[in-house]
Amino acid sequence: MKITYLLSAVAFAALFSSCSKENDELENGKRQEVRLIIDESVTRTITNGNSTTFVEGDAIGITSSGLDIDMSNATYTVGANGSLNGGSFYYKDNNSAQFYAHYPAGAVYASGTVMLSVPANQNTEAAFNACDFMTATATGTPTTNGGQVVLKFKHRLALVKVVWNGSATATAVRMSSVKPMVTWTQATDVYTTGGDAIDINLWKIGAGQEYWGMIPEQTIAEGSRLLTISDGDKDYEYTTAKAVSFSTGTIKKITLNLNQGGGIEAHVSDIAIENWDENGDSEITGRVDEVEVPAVEIISEAAGKNIMLTPNSKASAAQGAWNVAVEEGNIIEVDNADKAIHFKLAATNAAGKTSSWWNNAVYYRPSAETASRIMPTLYKLTFDAKASEAEKGFMIQVMKGEEKTNTYFGITNTDPSGKAGTNYLRMYYPSFTADQVASGYVTLTYWIDFSKVVSTDGKTITAGKAGDYGNVLLTLSINTGSTTANAYGTDFYFKNFKFVEVK
Repeated sequence: MKITYLLSAVAFAALFSSCSKENDELENGKRQEVRLIIDESVTRTITNGNSTTFVEGDAIGITSSGLDIDMSNATYTVGANGSLNGGSFYYKDNNSAQFYAHYPAGAVYASGTVMLSVPANQNTEAAFNACDFMTATATGTPTTNGGQVVLKFKHRLALVKVVWNGSATATAVRMSSVKPMVTWTQATDVYTTGGDAIDINLWKIGAGQEYWGMIPEQTIAEGSRLLTISDGDKDYEYTTAKAVSFSTGTIKKITLNLNQGGGIEAHVSDIAIENWDENGDSEITGRVDEVEVPAVEIISEAAGKNIMLTPNSKASAAQGAWNVAVEEGNIIEVDNADKAIHFKLAATNAAGKTSSWWNNAVYYRPSAETASRIMPTLYKLTFDAKASEAEKGFMIQVMKGEEKTNTYFGITNTDPSGKAGTNYLRMYYPSFTADQVASGYVTLTYWIDFSKVVSTDGKTITAGKAGDYGNVLLTLSINTGSTTANAYGTDFYFKNFKFVEVK
């Protein structure tokens, strides 16, 4: 007992001496530098078992209030043993200061708020780790532990774990109806969730059937499609039987089991692991049924999407179908009796040809919702057409949009499915034989591959890329460039358009 007492007394004396030295230095005018460290008990991500610590080199953003010169989203990197390396900042006299820190440093900072939007693709370890939004607040004083400030971080998103027991062959899990944005107000420590709902591709964490993702705190309403499991040529959907809440700092585990009826039993619970906060246990049961995912329809008159609107300028058309006919005597109209587009260039304009083809054309652009679902894959276009004269043609092409990007998607009139070496063009010039004119309407079929972009000269094909599919235009115009096939004065009729993904 005496030894223990003696050691305690020595330790107390040393501590008193250290504090006295710090006070003496401050009184003598020497500024105390801020020393930032991370609480060693905190975890950054959950990637190995239940947790891993901050990784050396991780970047953190820090803002302060009350220093001699304050930090404003200063970037610090994690060093050995939880130390933080960055610029030098000093306390102001003997005054304390407030510190606000966030990870990752790349979150958007503006005037005391930090905003992070989780990405749609969290399907890799790196992308998943970059979503682990964490924050810390702390008060530091120049006379405490040599100006040391300990930052204890907290998880500010919800971790979603999906375990699929239906089979061993699932390849992807997608979470839907998720608001992706979280905003932290530093001074009040308030968090808000926002943004338009998106789909999120979850990360498959190993050889088993477990998938993880991170989302902001929110409640997803009853009857919402929450999860889609892709398993070979089948898709399964989990639709919420009642509202499901995801809370900050908690883990939501969803276990999906195939039942005897071909549906899926879903068990949903909140759990706490290590430094994730307890949120109480709750369990939700539901059923996920096998669903047939429909092909994306870019044009479907059956769905009530008429291919004709009142004539207007293409610059003002937000979506749907529209047309332009600028030369006197030209016709673009709906033949109500035939429910077809009637298209004609006046013969009196043949000599002048005063405008470009795109000023005398029929256009179709899908709705924004449809365009967001277009994938870099194969689509089939069919429609019925007839002409009043033989050997007169029109032009058809599918392009990125009305911007002058020279982005044309590959088109062919032969089915390329399962075939190599298909000759894709950037446009086609169909014409009609005398027999076809006599028989009336003929059905025309084309295949458009959105993974293939054909150059303006038609000689080069490159891969489509993200951003090419949000403003797709199908254009039909009359052939005016050929002496023998120019179609001035010819009546054309088009109807029954369908433009559908090949499944």
